Amino acid sequence: MYKIVHMGCDSAHSKDFFINRPNGFRHYLALFVKTPAIFTLNGKDRLTEPDMFIVFDKNSSVQYRSSGGEYIDDWIHFDCDEEPEIEFSHPYYFNSQIPVSDYIRLICDAYYRASTKACSALMNAMFSDIISLTGSSVIKGSHYRELAEMRREIYTNPHQDWSVTNMAKRLHVSAAYLQEIYKNTFGISCRADVINSRIEAAKSLLDETSLSVQEVGFRCGYNSAVHFSRQFSLVTGCQPSKWKQRR
Repeated sequence: MYKIVHMGCDSAHSKDFFINRPNGFRHYLALFVKTPAIFTLNGKDRLTEPDMFIVFDKNSSVQYRSSGGEYIDDWIHFDCDEEPEIEFSHPYYFNSQIPVSDYIRLICDAYYRASTKACSALMNAMFSDIISLTGSSVIKGSHYRELAEMRREIYTNPHQDWSVTNMAKRLHVSAAYLQEIYKNTFGISCRADVINSRIEAAKSLLDETSLSVQEVGFRCGYNSAVHFSRQFSLVTGCQPSKWKQRR
């Protein structure tokens, strides 16, 4: 049985919004994030896109912030008799396959009506849908190995032209279909993943070499130093020149 401890819908915050709980919360935390955001997962910052669903385990590190604009989410602190069968601290994008927002609005209505049974039933239905989908071939379909190999190359060679068009040609699929299966497989869009690969490579070069910021940007696939600095700052919250001074 699920028990809602506290929750809220359409919670809006300014561009300075930042949550940092190294020891997490006493309860599970589910978020449906409706705006771009930056989550620190496994020690790395990840730029997430709107309509992202994520669940954090009890007493586990929780760190996320606005990506530079307004931050809006639905959030649920909850307990349940058995641990949810979902990968914790993993961003999910379900598109229209699972109406997460609709579920949460119904749950919120039941919560404020103090209908414990309705809350539990709706939470169970939502997680049943999620578990059913994430354990199906939608996540690891016929292109999984090709996608995994391509993703390995993206992170190995972030400087290459990893446009959606080029990636789709490599798998001999349409650009729209590539974006759908990529997000369903890895929980992140093609574009956001390429950005993450480049920023991670840039961090390493800034930390480990004496290269200039402009040269670091060039080696990570950026033709414009201004664009590199802007994107690095958006993801990390720090200018690359200041990041370099941290050494």
